Amino acid sequence: MAAVPAETYAAFRNAFAKGRFFNAHIRDQFRYRHAGGQENTG
Repeated sequence: MAAVPAETYAAFRNAFAKGRFFNAHIRDQFRYRHAGGQENTG
């Protein structure tokens, strides 16, 4: 999987509802890690 594009990251940082943005734009499209360090491959 590819890294999150800079534009998507910037939009996430500026989003009022980060959880909603994450679920809509990142969760099933990119690999991510929980802040505790657990990796999730989607």
